[in-house]
Order: sequence, then structure tokens, then C-alpha cells
Amino acid sequence: MPAAQRKPKFTAWSYSRWAVYDTCPFKAYNQFHLKLGGQKNAAMDRGTEVHKDGELYVKGRLGRLPKAFKAFAPQMKWLRENEAIAEEQWTATKNFSGWTGWFSEDAWCRIKIDVHLELEGDILFVGDYKTGGVWGGGYESQMSLYGLAGLKKYPNVHQVQTDLWFVDSGDIVTEVYHREQERALEKQWLRATKAMLTDTSYQPKPGNHCSRCPFSKSKGGTCKY
Repeated sequence: MPAAQRKPKFTAWSYSRWAVYDTCPFKAYNQFHLKLGGQKNAAMDRGTEVHKDGELYVKGRLGRLPKAFKAFAPQMKWLRENEAIAEEQWTATKNFSGWTGWFSEDAWCRIKIDVHLELEGDILFVGDYKTGGVWGGGYESQMSLYGLAGLKKYPNVHQVQTDLWFVDSGDIVTEVYHREQERALEKQWLRATKAMLTDTSYQPKPGNHCSRCPFSKSKGGTCKY
């Protein structure tokens, strides 16, 4: 490809950024490199509010349990009483080789952890709040990243339990990752992100998602699909 046509590479990623790229590289380029189509909506605003309320309650800065967490009252009380850590930013350096600051030049993978807590028996609990309901699954990749990050961040633990708490429906999705899986999980994510971190063309990937994409031809965008 001529140099003039090459687009800048991604040097850092997060799960949400990777998920957009995996769906369509062209959308990821427009959204994250060109900073287009990033308007917030009511659902996103509510999600932000729910996460903030959860953080304040776990940290003891809210006297009463937020209404959004009614279905998880016992769990939230348990987190608060055990002084769980809420809303922490974990930033891995290249290939999960170490840890750095969120805005540091060597930031490579950024992971926002809603809440986590070390338990007896060398177990780490990692929780993530979700609004809406469980729609057909597909959460394994996100949970595996949390599992890998927990194993890397806490080398003393032997097991990471990752929970997705769907605050509206009361559903819980749980996955458990063991120390013996660390290397396999690392290889999995290095393979998964290789295309994203080396791409310089960002070709569109057509599919059912095109009907909802702000960059699609039907929406007046610059994509040919």
C-alpha cells in the first residue's frame, strides 16, 4: 500500500475498542482515530450514572443503596462491608509485561474494573455492572480479559472469579479462571489483538450491524456498505 494511503496504527486498546474493531475495522477507525460518531445517548448516560452510584455506595459515600442495585442488595452490602475496591483503572504495558499509568506513553491495554476484592483462599473477585438484560450471551471474551488481568495484577492469587451483574434483570453470569490458564489466556488475547494493532487500512466488514452504524451508506456515512 502506498505510504499516502496508510492510516495510523492503534498503539493501545481496551475491550470496548477491540470489540468495535472486531465488528468492523472501518467503524473503529472512524470512531477512535477520527473521533467521529461518538455522540452519547440515554442508555449510555444511564450506564454512567449506575456505575457512579455503585462506586459511591461501595466506597461508603452514599448512605442508602441506589435504586438501580435493588436486585443486588446483599452483594452490594457485602462489597461495602469488606471494603472492596471500586472503579480502578488497570493499564498493562505491551504484551501484558507490566503495569503503568492510564495516560502513560507505554500504556498498551486499558481495563476499567468496576469492583474487585481479594478473598480467603487466594481468590480474587472481579465484578462488572451491566444495565439491560442478558441478550444471548457472548460475554466470554470480556470475562476472559478480566480473568487474565486479575491473574497478572495479583500474582499471589490462584483463582479469579469474574461476575457480570445485570442490575435491571437481576441476572448473574459467572466465569472462573485458574492460574494454570494464565499463559493460554495471554496467547488468546495476543492473537485476538494482532490484526487491530497492525492494521493500516481498516477495511469495512459488512454485516447485520451495518443497519445501526452511523458510518454506513444508508446513514449518509462514508462507508460503501
